[in-house]
Amino acid sequence: MTLHNRARFVPAAIRSVLTQTVSTFHLIVVDDGSSDEAPDLAQRLAAEDAARLGHSRVTLMRSPRIGRFAALAVAHDAAARLAPSALLGWVDSDDLLVDTALAETTAFLQNHPSCGMVYTQHIIIDDANRPLGLGPRCLVPYSPQALLLDFLTHHFRLFRPSLYRDIGGVDSSFTSAGDYDFCLKASERTTILHLPRPLYCYRVHPDSISLARHDEQRANAVRAIEAALVRRGLADRLRLVVTPDRRFQLVDR
Repeated sequence: MTLHNRARFVPAAIRSVLTQTVSTFHLIVVDDGSSDEAPDLAQRLAAEDAARLGHSRVTLMRSPRIGRFAALAVAHDAAARLAPSALLGWVDSDDLLVDTALAETTAFLQNHPSCGMVYTQHIIIDDANRPLGLGPRCLVPYSPQALLLDFLTHHFRLFRPSLYRDIGGVDSSFTSAGDYDFCLKASERTTILHLPRPLYCYRVHPDSISLARHDEQRANAVRAIEAALVRRGLADRLRLVVTPDRRFQLVDR
């Protein structure tokens, strides 16, 4: 989990991890230069959890402002040192995990050894935790080709550490859509499967990246798709266009 000025939401996000039905996990929180009390709140919850259990399940790392995906790389480096063979997942600091999310996705990967990443359905919630329905992306059938036009693997994802290493980690040069870039690369290297269970709550609020930085996010998504076309050997015959209703489309050159 990375956070930057999320004091309003991060306590609930952390609690949603700490109340999972499985207890064998470690949460790494990287504060990306917050100027509010978010890291202090995270530290308080970590201390309370450690006092209750007698051991620590949360590590808080503080960093100057380096950007979300650079901070995420820091978190993964820490995870690799702490537990090199542990499964990896991302929880945004303004979102929530359903309490069975880790148990269900872990069991899924154990039962599908050829699968390198599993993703779930997600529920959209507002800033008051009111449910707004299932996210439409997770209802579209997955394929590596469909992923080129829409971020179908949008929360929650659990994946194997070998996949993360094979991809080379997250590209910290992305200011947004770095998770989309990661999933496009993953789709080229492993089997990705969908667990049709709503195990993640994706919060939409005025300060969320999807609303506050929509144009920047779309530009970064274009960059991720175009890079995928090059890697897949398709760039010489297909080009990406953005339709008037702001959808992605691939057309012949």
